[in-house]
Amino acid sequence: MFRLVCVVLGYLFGSVLTADIVVRIKDGKSVFKIGSGNPGMANVMAQYGFITGLIVLAGDLGKTVIPILITRLILFPEHAMLAAAWTGLGCIVGHNWPLYHRFQGGKGVACSCAAIVLIEPVCGFISLIAGMIVTFISCSLPLGAIVIPAVFAVFCAIWSGRECAVIAVIYAVIMLIRHFPGLRGLVRGTEPKVDVLSLIKKLIKRI
Repeated sequence: MFRLVCVVLGYLFGSVLTADIVVRIKDGKSVFKIGSGNPGMANVMAQYGFITGLIVLAGDLGKTVIPILITRLILFPEHAMLAAAWTGLGCIVGHNWPLYHRFQGGKGVACSCAAIVLIEPVCGFISLIAGMIVTFISCSLPLGAIVIPAVFAVFCAIWSGRECAVIAVIYAVIMLIRHFPGLRGLVRGTEPKVDVLSLIKKLIKRI
């Protein structure tokens, strides 16, 4: 029963697309009609600048952190790690296929990152670092995004038990599905390379 409560609570929070709210307040437009149309930090940051992108990031992290803390610390402390994992799964599915937006959502990178850190902080941060290193070296955002939950799934399989490992694999599969077009483009040489460090420097200069 606790698993269902965790997933549903996470889904309801995750379905709130921060990017769409921020863009509508700032510009009166739907985030689906600007830039790449993706309701995430990267698209908003590219169109409206560094600070606006950070606001979206903060919202996406917050909508993941809040329900996980509720289920992990308040509702089901006796199932802390699994409660966090199931709630995080709900948040990711909600962000990617939101109820409030006809199941058209984002890619769930921020939600996934927040979830894995709250499930197992040390393994989560190591996974984030691994993804960042891959992104910096390959200049491929899709590849780096997929590496994060994949590395975390390996850690969970070793230390966190079968159920948590299965959930972590689901995280990785969802990330692979959402970034498959980018990976396909990377193999075909059509996916644009992104020098993340240079891009961050340019965005900071706009502040």
